Amino acid sequence: MPVNNTTNTTSFSYLQYKNKISGLASGMDIDSMMEKLMKAESAQMEKLQVQKQKYEWKRDAYRDVNTKLNTFQKDLFDKYGLQSNWNSKTSNVSTNNSVKVEAGGSASGNLSISEISIAKNASNTFTSSNVSNERISGSTLINDIQGLSDQGKLQLQSYAGGTGSVNDLISKFESEGIKLSLTNGQFKLTEQSNTSKLSSDAIDSLKNIGMTFNDAAKQSIQLKNADDTIATSGSKLSDLGLNSGTIILIAGEKNETIDLGALITNNPDATMKDLLKEVDSKGFNASFIDGKLAFSSKDAKESLEVTSDNSVLKDTFSPVLKSATSSTFVTNTTNPTKLTSNSTIQDLLGGSSSEKGEFTLNSIQADGKMKETKITFTNSDSIDSLMKKINSSNAGVTAIFNNGTFGLSANNTGDNAAGAEISLVQPSGIVNEEQTKGMALFAGLTGKADLTLAENGRDATMVVNGVEYKQSSNVFKVAGYEITATADLSNTSAPITVSSTPDTEKAVDKVKQFVEMYNGLVKELNDRTSEKRKLGYEPLTDAQKSEMTEAEVKKWEETAKLGLLKSDSTLNNVLSKMRNTLTTYGTSTSGSADGSVFGIKGETLKSLGISTSKSWEDNGKLEIDEDKLRAAINKDPNIITRVFAGDGTKENPGVVSQLRTAAQDAVKTIEKSAGKSTSASDLSYSLGKTINSIETKITDWKDRLKSIEERYWKQFSAMENAIQKANSQSAMFMQ
Repeated sequence: MPVNNTTNTTSFSYLQYKNKISGLASGMDIDSMMEKLMKAESAQMEKLQVQKQKYEWKRDAYRDVNTKLNTFQKDLFDKYGLQSNWNSKTSNVSTNNSVKVEAGGSASGNLSISEISIAKNASNTFTSSNVSNERISGSTLINDIQGLSDQGKLQLQSYAGGTGSVNDLISKFESEGIKLSLTNGQFKLTEQSNTSKLSSDAIDSLKNIGMTFNDAAKQSIQLKNADDTIATSGSKLSDLGLNSGTIILIAGEKNETIDLGALITNNPDATMKDLLKEVDSKGFNASFIDGKLAFSSKDAKESLEVTSDNSVLKDTFSPVLKSATSSTFVTNTTNPTKLTSNSTIQDLLGGSSSEKGEFTLNSIQADGKMKETKITFTNSDSIDSLMKKINSSNAGVTAIFNNGTFGLSANNTGDNAAGAEISLVQPSGIVNEEQTKGMALFAGLTGKADLTLAENGRDATMVVNGVEYKQSSNVFKVAGYEITATADLSNTSAPITVSSTPDTEKAVDKVKQFVEMYNGLVKELNDRTSEKRKLGYEPLTDAQKSEMTEAEVKKWEETAKLGLLKSDSTLNNVLSKMRNTLTTYGTSTSGSADGSVFGIKGETLKSLGISTSKSWEDNGKLEIDEDKLRAAINKDPNIITRVFAGDGTKENPGVVSQLRTAAQDAVKTIEKSAGKSTSASDLSYSLGKTINSIETKITDWKDRLKSIEERYWKQFSAMENAIQKANSQSAMFMQ
């Protein structure tokens, strides 16, 4: 039994235990003797391993053939199995540059085309915002901030007081417990834990500088215990002064009242945690963090109103100010620069390079429907990389930017009856900071705050035989014709006439392709069944592989695999059945009793000039008499359709259907013998059962060889001990 069976870089051994006995007493090379003994004992197991390898190679060879048969039967149907595959026609179009026409297999009749309007894709260009590196600072006067409405400036100046500078504004915010920082022209909320009840002026001012509020949530001032420590969820309501009065919560049609007095009456030791449970039972969310009691609506989009007549909580609830970064503001500048492809989004919007944003485009698709696509970005993205993100997003939009001009166009033609073909989706519900930045980005790129980006798309229309067709694509399919509108045609222009005629050469090429595919399979199967074995080449044992290089092993095994399917009965039956199908199809009356012969009498492959090669070396390949084939098609253009694809009846399924059935039957037969790569168990096919049986015998032999080796080691050990004992006794007598 081998301890390894690896490569030519490691010596091979039949022993499981090496150097178990030194052989010092006897002077024998016991390891070498054991190798020879176990090699002889392992001979039967190695025969089983060789046999197993042969069956595995044969299984794999069968599976390889099955892959080719399966591909053949699928291609037969896809390329030749339908009547439409064989109806080869040429379109005849009156001279005109407004349409391109292809006649499909089912094209029939004459068409008159007029009044064409080609479909167009929506597109638009915008002049983007100028960029200035002059951002607002603490000393900037509110009146000089660009991007604010006059009303907004008045509100901020009134709220800030003093000289009306940004520093005055920051100081006023701080007096209301709002901590702001100013970085690169942006206000950023850095702390809100000490925010007291916000005044309406404070709320309006925060909104003016781009901050947002969660109207679906309200929170109180910070509550403290009697010892001035910040209250926790374990603080008693009575200690916080919340032992009387009510809290009223209103969201939409939901109106609930929390009776603080009843809570204390039912449980004098009630804590803030008990109050939170009571709120939850009323269908609202509640939290108590950093001493602030907060409520929110279950539906994040519903505005929440909170009132209380408790002396501590009365008039304290404010909308939750979201941690956010404001819009970018720049001061007046006399030398603004154009935004370029290399400019970053930070150059346009300000803020830190790590800040993120997102926007959603709604754009028309190939089927005429609209699709929303969300795209994310960071401030470190360049305008060029932003364009690439839009173009690779599968939104169906192409964006370009050059020298301050932003271009946007739909990849698909057509008109969106409900609105623009490309638009920016207005965020709904509570707008987060990333969404706000996305809207600001497009305002900067387009130079305007507008959701509509492109709305000049147009559907294609044409009148065919008096009937109007309208769709988003320029490709129309009418009566078997594929008509592509390429230019407008006015109603005063002469109509375009279209007709079709059989295309003999196209049909001949189709038959030649079929014969080429069939002959390719026949050659593959014949090569397999006629491939000769190389005598003397058997699968290598592990011991043999250890004495060879990897290249030598590979070359040996390639030779040993030759002829695995020589004269194989399964493959020969496939070849015979396919040849029989081709030679007997249509030679008898339709629908014979045993169902083995189909087709219309006299309409055979032979009648089309297709016959089996007379050379025995071709092993049943087909050959074509092209002159005879052309003559048959010219006489009756539909004959190849009837012969190859049938006429749609059971009595005449066509040559392709019969060949496909023969290939499918062969696939099933081979799978019974060799299974397939996805077979759940080796025992589900015959070769798998054989391989499994041999594997069991090999495993039994490995166990048996282990016992035999152990027995030999014990015998050599006994011999060594006996010799050593005799040597000791002899030494005693010699003293």
